[in-house]
Amino acid sequence: MKSIAIAFVIALLVSCKAESEECTDCATDNILQEFENQESTAISDSTTTDSMNAHLTSDPKQLLVQLQNRKIEFDFYASFTEPFWTIYLIGEQILFNQADSDPAIYPLDGVFDSTQIEQKLSFTDANSLRKLLIIKDGGSDGMSELKYPYSVVMDGNFHGGGDVDYVHE
Repeated sequence: MKSIAIAFVIALLVSCKAESEECTDCATDNILQEFENQESTAISDSTTTDSMNAHLTSDPKQLLVQLQNRKIEFDFYASFTEPFWTIYLIGEQILFNQADSDPAIYPLDGVFDSTQIEQKLSFTDANSLRKLLIIKDGGSDGMSELKYPYSVVMDGNFHGGGDVDYVHE
């Protein structure tokens, strides 16, 4: 991305010079400033969640408590029953919480994108490759009466419901 932007600036400078021998420093400064603004915007857009969560802990138990107490933001949340699982997607990480064991943090193979109708993400836990299918089409956690805007399937067998915020009655 940076290479393309630099090539664009060089092309503009060359064309400016060809059209007029009086390509002023002011015009060049404006082009460079515009490039820097675009680059800064792109970087800040991609790190919004990261900057809000700059204080993330690497301790899964503490991270779970912070998430549940809304001390930090998450990109996506899903709840499953039978088995009782909860997942939080945070940037390129997943916090995987199972009722019968301690929560764990694993790297994701991508990031959640709320503009997509359907997404496939995966992560490797201590035992195996886990696959997530997230579909923006009503879902359920399988037990409560809560309606979720997303349907989530883990490993092709386990169904849950999810959202970009906690779902309430």
